[in-house]
Order: sequence, then C-alpha cells, then structure tokens
Amino acid sequence: MKFSTALSALLLGSLAFPVSASFAQVARPFSANFTIDETLGEGPTPDCMMIGVISGQGNASHLGRTAISGTNCVTPPTSDTAPVFNFRDGSIILMAANGDTLNGTFSGSFVPTSTPNVFTVVGGTYSFSRGTGRFTAATGSGKLTGTQNIVSGKGQLQANGTLSY
Repeated sequence: MKFSTALSALLLGSLAFPVSASFAQVARPFSANFTIDETLGEGPTPDCMMIGVISGQGNASHLGRTAISGTNCVTPPTSDTAPVFNFRDGSIILMAANGDTLNGTFSGSFVPTSTPNVFTVVGGTYSFSRGTGRFTAATGSGKLTGTQNIVSGKGQLQANGTLSY
C-alpha cells in the first residue's frame, strides 16, 4: 500500500469518530476574593426599593487580578421584620487583566453581626453564564460569602464553586 493511500485511509477513518473530548468544557474549582464598595440608590419599583451598584477588585482563579462591577435589587427590612437585607436579581461582570470577561448573577441576604453596621452574607449564591475571550461559553455556580458595612458600603466578598470553560 502506498504511503498516500494509507494516509488517506487513516484520515477518512478518523472522521467516523466523534470530535475529541478536548473541545468539551472542563469543570474546574473556582474561588475569588474581592474588596468591594457598594452605593445604594432609589429602586424602580416597590418590590425593589433600592438598587445597589457594586465595584471593586480582587483575585479570582482562572482570571488572576480581577475587577468586579455589578448591580442588584436590595430589599431593606421593615419595622416589623428581622433586620435582614435581601439582595436579588444581581448582575456581575468579572474582568480579567487581559480583558476577558465572565458574566454572572447572584442573590442572598445580609444579616447583622455583633459589630455595629457590619452584616454578613447568608444563603448567598452565584452563577456564571457566558463571557468574552476564553469565557465565551463559560458556566459555573457556587456559594457567595462575605461581610459589608451597610453604612460605608465597603466590604469583602468570597466566591467558591466551579467554573467550566
């Protein structure tokens, strides 16, 4: 058999097999730590009384030095409820130093700690869906934790879960 015939047979035979698994997304552990600043403004509807605008910086696995920006709907406690701030409909963008972005959503609650004006995240979750660069088809999810001074807006957020890309 000639070399060119053997090569042709090999190449044609390889077309009968599925695409290599190397193109499949791989779930990887994800963790991030951010220092944030949140400002609150009036919300657009009675069920979203305040809009929080978040900005900050930190480090995230698979992104390195990262900027975070986003918004969320904040529902403050009423006089007849526990002093819990709920946040929902959160939208975040994480931007890596090279410009690649990762888009996400988040929600949870802030409950008071023993330190005046400092609240901690309870039941916080996040999920990723798409982005740019190497994160174009990214997905992932996990837990969101942290603390924030509700007077100054300054805080720390941590995310731990998975990221597939």
